[in-house]
Amino acid sequence: MIEQLPPEVLDSFDEINLPKGELFLRAGEHCKKMGLVASGLLRSFQIDKDGNDVTTNFFQEKAFCASYYSFYEREPSFENIVSLTPVVMYTISYDKLSKLFQDSFDVNLFGRLTIQNVCIEKDLRISRMLQLDAKDRYIWFMKRYPQIIQNSPLMYIASYLNMNPGSLSRIRKELAE
Repeated sequence: MIEQLPPEVLDSFDEINLPKGELFLRAGEHCKKMGLVASGLLRSFQIDKDGNDVTTNFFQEKAFCASYYSFYEREPSFENIVSLTPVVMYTISYDKLSKLFQDSFDVNLFGRLTIQNVCIEKDLRISRMLQLDAKDRYIWFMKRYPQIIQNSPLMYIASYLNMNPGSLSRIRKELAE
């Protein structure tokens, strides 16, 4: 995947390996690097006003991983990002990415299309959360993200889908019958 990039672009990325359970980003820190996930699964989460851990996103293979607000606005992150499995990721700093965008129309276009896809995914999730009941949200999630179903604890999926783990267990049992 990343190996297909031109050498001048490839040289701007650093490979990192995260063991399972390691933080890529801690809430309150500045997100100084964006990652491209080569393998593995990460999740982002925030702690709500009541102290609950709420999953806000998953990052799987071929996805870009960052707190986009923090990365682009150069502000502290609201989110934590942690590896759920061992992860291999290619990272790039804001300054290097900005230079690539300035120097290459193709990289700039790729970046725009990537951000476009991130926005579409967020819009889809918001729509599904507002329009579907719990069972249909889970069915949508299963079809759209089968790799996450296999590699994430159910409590994180339930949190992402705005339901409690007990409700998700009942839905899974009902669907299995």
